[in-house]
Amino acid sequence: MDRSPTEVTLRCGGSPKEQGVREGDGLFKVYVRIEKEKGVVELGLMSVFFQGKGVAAGEPMPEWIKWLHGVYGKLFMEDAVKRVQV
Repeated sequence: MDRSPTEVTLRCGGSPKEQGVREGDGLFKVYVRIEKEKGVVELGLMSVFFQGKGVAAGEPMPEWIKWLHGVYGKLFMEDAVKRVQV
């Protein structure tokens, strides 16, 4: 959805072919902050999930989907750490 040299925002929660509002929708933002003078790299991942249609009644996703998002969020971060070049 959006990209800069230090951030990428991805849409999740359905097929990329479905451009409009979805039943369950969400955004992932992956970012990096570099402080060369300190020798520090911060990698971050933020996610937001929401009910796109109708009136919300409880959690936007079932518990197993929330767990799955946690797993692949962790995999995103592990892969990013492996790719950091010194």
